[in-house]
Amino acid sequence: MNRPTVAAIVLTYNGWDRVKKCLATVLAQDWPDLKILVVDNGSADKTPDKIRANYPGVEVLSLPENLGFAGANNAGVSHTRSDYVALISDDVFLPGNFISSLVAALEADPRAALAGPGVFNLQLNMAHYPYNGSMSLTGTVIQNVFRDTTLTFGAAGCSLIYKRDLLGLPFDEDYGFFHEEIYLAWRARLKGFTVLRLPNVVVKHIGGATVGKLDDENRYYLERNRLLNYLTLFSGRTRRRAWPLWCLARLGERVGDWRQGRSQKPLRRARRWIRAHQPLVRAKRQTLQSERKVPDQEIIRWMTCRVTNHQGLAGRWLNRLALWWCWLAGLKTWEFQEQSRP
Repeated sequence: MNRPTVAAIVLTYNGWDRVKKCLATVLAQDWPDLKILVVDNGSADKTPDKIRANYPGVEVLSLPENLGFAGANNAGVSHTRSDYVALISDDVFLPGNFISSLVAALEADPRAALAGPGVFNLQLNMAHYPYNGSMSLTGTVIQNVFRDTTLTFGAAGCSLIYKRDLLGLPFDEDYGFFHEEIYLAWRARLKGFTVLRLPNVVVKHIGGATVGKLDDENRYYLERNRLLNYLTLFSGRTRRRAWPLWCLARLGERVGDWRQGRSQKPLRRARRWIRAHQPLVRAKRQTLQSERKVPDQEIIRWMTCRVTNHQGLAGRWLNRLALWWCWLAGLKTWEFQEQSRP
């Protein structure tokens, strides 16, 4: 049987010091004939020239301007032809079996479209995150949901592999930054495919190396893209049933912002963008819903009813109210699946 072809796309931006360390681990993969493409996202530090001079076997796609995480990765995917695509950020260090293990898992499961490894974030105390996280119905990433480390909602955007013929271009380029990997996993599940996680294949990730701190601009993209996922990937009925959870989540977020002195302006700006672009949002929703192969409940079962990661008294009560509402509204999230497991 012919071995499938794989293209590894490494995204970098002003990251020569990072990308050369990342490339060392990509070049050490145990997959023969691996095509490696570095996509330079409009760097000003001559990273493309340095890569060409030091890595003659690596192709470089130098973009004239920064297209964001989504647009730059899509440009790289369009530039390659392969059965599988590995998307790798320049602040990731891969084990030597990253490509071979994830491709083997995807080859063995015809229903799987996307796979990711375990991720060890070098900027976090990983002892606080013993279990896998998942997606809230409000689009927030909630930590420590799945006790089984092979279970997941999606794959981390810093390092994943997907089947090109099932998903095509991975991202919506209007997203720019943040929540693109959630869009990818959610869309895969909408189309009836599954997402795999290989916890024994662990990459090391320098979190936040390219996007920087959580400033107002980043908070704007986080909120706007979270809204886009909610409005375009859920059915109208599910959106209506989940709306009270948004109210709970916003209450908790506003209290948290007030305590930490954060402005609400980026969030209001995100909501204004959504209102000003209603025709575009409707078009995105129609396109995505036309791809639907499974009902929302098949996707919701991999999500969580929790709306906040805060463990204080207020956070616990918000999550209890959210659990109660999901039970009342028939939104059978992972918590209800877990209770029914033997």
